[in-house]
Amino acid sequence: MKRWAIAALVAAVVLVVLGRWAHAQEARPVAEVVAEATAESETPASVAVDDGKIVIDIPVWWNAMVEGVHALAGLAWKFAFTFLAGLLLTRIQDTKARADAKEALEIGVNQTWETLGKSWKKAASDGKFSPEEREKLKAEAIKGAKQIATGPGLKILKTWGQEQLAALIANIVEKRKAVAKKS
Repeated sequence: MKRWAIAALVAAVVLVVLGRWAHAQEARPVAEVVAEATAESETPASVAVDDGKIVIDIPVWWNAMVEGVHALAGLAWKFAFTFLAGLLLTRIQDTKARADAKEALEIGVNQTWETLGKSWKKAASDGKFSPEEREKLKAEAIKGAKQIATGPGLKILKTWGQEQLAALIANIVEKRKAVAKKS
C-alpha cells in the first residue's frame, strides 16, 4: 500500500477516535464540565451559567479548525472510498481479461487440434508428435488465440511470455487428455 494511502487511513482513524472522545466528553455531568472549565483555565470568563444553562464561549479559531478538520475528514473518506472502489473495479476487469485470454487460448488449442493435430498424429509412424511438430502446434494455437481474442484479453495474451503460454497450453492439453480418457 502506498504511504499516502496509509497516512490517509491513519488520519481517518485518528479523526474517528477524536470524535468518539469528544462525544464521551459531552456525556459528563454538567457540574463537572463547569468546574473543569472554570478551574484555572486560560479563559475562565468564557464559561457562564445563565438561567440553569451552561454558556461556553468557544474561540472563533477553534470553530474554524473543527470545520476544517471535518472537511478534511470528508475528503479523506471520499478519496479512500474512490480509491478502493477503483482498485476493486480494476481487479475485476483484470480477472475478466485473464479469463477471456485463457478462453481464447483454449479455443485456439482446440481449433489447432481439429485442423492440424489429428492429421499429423495419424501421419506419424508412432502416433506421437516430434518436438518440432509440438512447437509448430503451440505456435498455431497461440496464433489462433490472438486472432480470436479481442480488447483486454488480446492485450493480456500479448503480454504473456512464451513460457507462460506454453504452460497454459500444456494444462489445456492435459485437461483434454483427461476428458478423452473418461469418455
